[in-house]
Amino acid sequence: MLSFAELGVGSAIVFSLYGPLAKNDEESVSALMNLFKKAYDAIGIIIAVAGMVMIPILPVLIKDYSSLNSVTYYFVLYLTNSVVSYFFTYKRSLLIADQKEYISALNQLKYTAVQVVLQVTVLFLFHSYAYYLWVAIICTVLSNFTISRKVDRLYPYLNKNKNLKVNRNEIHHLRNNIAGMVGSKIGSIVVRSTDNLLLSAFIGITVVGIYSN
Repeated sequence: MLSFAELGVGSAIVFSLYGPLAKNDEESVSALMNLFKKAYDAIGIIIAVAGMVMIPILPVLIKDYSSLNSVTYYFVLYLTNSVVSYFFTYKRSLLIADQKEYISALNQLKYTAVQVVLQVTVLFLFHSYAYYLWVAIICTVLSNFTISRKVDRLYPYLNKNKNLKVNRNEIHHLRNNIAGMVGSKIGSIVVRSTDNLLLSAFIGITVVGIYSN
C-alpha cells in the first residue's frame, strides 16, 4: 500500500520517452531521465518515512502482534527492501521504452535465481527469517546497481547531460498523465492489498501467509 506514493510516475515517464527515443533526441531523453531519478529518489524517501510512521500502528494491523517475535524488525527489513528498489531501478524504464526490456528481464532472472538459492540455503542452515530478508535486500541492491551500470554503458550520453531539465510543456503533459494514472493506482491497491490487511487485522497473520501462498 505504501507503493501508492509512486502514483504512476514510472508509467507516465516511460510513455514520454517513446517520442525522444524514436527521434534519437538524446537531450530530451537525458532530461526525462534526470527528472525520473529525482522523482524516484523522492518516492523512496517518502515510502521510508511513511513506513517508519506506521511502526506504532502495527499492533492494530496484526491481530496476533503480541505473540510474535521481532515483527518490527522484519517490517523494517521489508520496508528497506521496498525503499532500495526505488534507487537505480528507474533506469530499467529506459530499456523498456527502447524495446530492450529483455536486458532487464535477464538481469532480474539471474538475481532472482541467486536470491532463491541463497534464501533456501540460509533457511536450511540457520532457520533465520531475518537472514532470508537480508538476502533479498542485498540481491535487490546488486540487481539494481548492475542494471544501472549496464544502462550507463548503453546510453553514455546520460552521464554527459546530468544537468538538463525538462521544459514546462513536457512537465504539464507529465502531470496530466500522472493524474490519469492515480485512479488506476487506487483501484489496484483496493483490489490487491486490502484483503491481506483485513485478514491480518481481524483473523491473524498466519492466515495471511496461507492465503497469500
